[in-house]
Amino acid sequence: MHIDLQSKSKIMKAIQTSVLIILFFITQLISAQKTKDTAKNQEKTAKKSDNLLDRQANVLSSIFGEDLNGKSNGKTIGFLELLEKMDITSEQKLEYKNSYYLQAKKLTQKQKDSLSKVIEKKILEAQQDQ
Repeated sequence: MHIDLQSKSKIMKAIQTSVLIILFFITQLISAQKTKDTAKNQEKTAKKSDNLLDRQANVLSSIFGEDLNGKSNGKTIGFLELLEKMDITSEQKLEYKNSYYLQAKKLTQKQKDSLSKVIEKKILEAQQDQ
């Protein structure tokens, strides 16, 4: 069977086009998988940082700095680290820790918001008493 030069050229172009299309689809599948994995990781991260007290502590520490001295260094701390740096009695710290863990595990989002407001009021009262 004899194939002329034009036929060979057409076959080669068809093969090249097919290979490019296959590579394009493989690339799309890989990037779709990476996007799906990234979305799962972001969802896990969002669930971990869903605690309102941690988010509030992150905002405070991003504005006022890690040591809350007014000098922002770009680092943030969570509620428990913030609690350890506060000048309150150990009984108050224990009460706030227990409230934090209660909020983190059992409550609905609305209940968590209400509890965080109560805790915020207690913290402000403790700071005023000093």
